[in-house]
Amino acid sequence: MDRRGFIKTGAGVVGGLLTGFEAEAQIRPCAPPTVSVDQGPPVATSCNIAAAADWQSRISGPGVVWYHNFDARAEVDQFRWAASYGSGNDPLARAPFASNLSWQPAGGADGGPYLRLFRPAGAGVADGYVWWRQFSPLTGASNGRGVDDPGAGGSIPLQTFTPTDGGDQTNRWAETQARPGYYGKAGYEAAGNYGNPTYPQYASIFDGNEFYLQVRVKTQADRMTVGNVVNGKLLNFCTTWGTHPNQELVTVSAYPLPSSPLGGPYQGNVHNMYEGAFTGYIGQGSNATGPIMNPTGPKWAYSGGWDTLLYHIKPGSQNPSNPPFTYDTTIEVWAAHPGETSYTQIWQVGFRAIYDDTEQFGRYRKYAWNAFLCWIYQNWENNVTDIVQCYDQVIFSKAFIACPAT
Repeated sequence: MDRRGFIKTGAGVVGGLLTGFEAEAQIRPCAPPTVSVDQGPPVATSCNIAAAADWQSRISGPGVVWYHNFDARAEVDQFRWAASYGSGNDPLARAPFASNLSWQPAGGADGGPYLRLFRPAGAGVADGYVWWRQFSPLTGASNGRGVDDPGAGGSIPLQTFTPTDGGDQTNRWAETQARPGYYGKAGYEAAGNYGNPTYPQYASIFDGNEFYLQVRVKTQADRMTVGNVVNGKLLNFCTTWGTHPNQELVTVSAYPLPSSPLGGPYQGNVHNMYEGAFTGYIGQGSNATGPIMNPTGPKWAYSGGWDTLLYHIKPGSQNPSNPPFTYDTTIEVWAAHPGETSYTQIWQVGFRAIYDDTEQFGRYRKYAWNAFLCWIYQNWENNVTDIVQCYDQVIFSKAFIACPAT
């Protein structure tokens, strides 16, 4: 079965026991014993009953809007986006270097499939590839799984997403949807002021005023090799029209902390973040220089295995007055290393948000987020080594998500 056929069926299992929608008619306790890619040789998968039960528990919460554990290859293909390839959407993996964003059949957080991003050594190779997911819950025919997203217990209407080869369906999402999946401060959601004029019947186009996202990530140790760029990108909260709007919230894939002035011995590969408008963080006021928002916070480092991150973002005011600044947009992050069954809070920061004033070709405004992406953008730098970043078990919710128990 080719990729086009795979996407049309929604979520087939190639070389496994089930095909088509039967494969996703219910949450499988385990992946098929073998899977293959493009009709290649079969690859054995592992079956961890405890991990499957834990996953089922985490995605069953009443606030869960959508989730992906990449059991189906279409979960990767459906949201592939490539800069300079038509208008971006690349569900058929036809863009140059598209294979650098790939579905892997085994080896994920629970032993099953996962999403892999690969950046070869050199300058500017494949920096424009991302897995770009809107916050809106989608139908089973649209999300690559073959089963409708839960939509926070059915409280958020499902949308339909049909990316085409080189199409602009991601970037025009907010322009074409009645509910574009926005999460922003209460009071900013009225359609007459900040909404979509195409759908005036909606009093609000916001799906919520705060959100949580849990993701399991794996980064390789040589990300910190001398000669590699110090601020490569791992995750991003953004909008569907741009990967880097003013309000982008980027988790860098590696940030080598020096022994001075931040204190302590050198520790590389630590979790760190910045926001696109570079407004600084609470406590610095008008002296904030950015772009790193919390350099003196806990220096939690990635393990090289499947680490878990949980983000909580509560959007605040648009560009509060100066002075005084209002740091009412907040970010909290919790983390757990492999084998840990409880979180450590590694981030808690308030900052002065500056959102983009225009959205989707200038047709209307919004002060909110509505998208998340996984990327391996290295600023077009000449890295001296290959870099691999892996992602699994992404859950987007309106409520707190428990730490994995396995």
